[in-house]
Amino acid sequence: MRTHPAVTNAVALIVLSIATCTCHAASPKACDLLSAQAAASLLPGTVGAPQDFGGILCVYMAKGGASAASLSLTDAPAAASINIYNAVKASYGKSATESIPGLGEQNFLFVQPSNKNGLTVLYHQKIVVLNAQVPMTPTVKSALIQTMKQILPRL
Repeated sequence: MRTHPAVTNAVALIVLSIATCTCHAASPKACDLLSAQAAASLLPGTVGAPQDFGGILCVYMAKGGASAASLSLTDAPAAASINIYNAVKASYGKSATESIPGLGEQNFLFVQPSNKNGLTVLYHQKIVVLNAQVPMTPTVKSALIQTMKQILPRL
């Protein structure tokens, strides 16, 4: 039995489409990566529902609205990724206090007088920023690092 060439081409196209979809799965959204539990570890008290801003920014407000935790994701194409990362780091100036060993390709912890503190990581062509709008304490610093360690493998 002979197969019509159009059927063969259609099958090949379907197989190619499935392979392409499998290889290029959508990147996770910020709110898929930052759980309420992780946000609560960064903030005092309990947190409200996440606010999703286009999949690239997720914000949790503490009940009462005095503080917030957020995660933002920015694509950084390979050729420009280090330049984008360096520009982001430079924008924090002296607030960029230290690097955490073994976390992504590059990273810096930032502490600002406005209590907008966080951790920025360059990881697999993404710039990942985890913020906690609270005073920086050893507990908050540890929670930022632990939360980021949970997020990165899921990108």
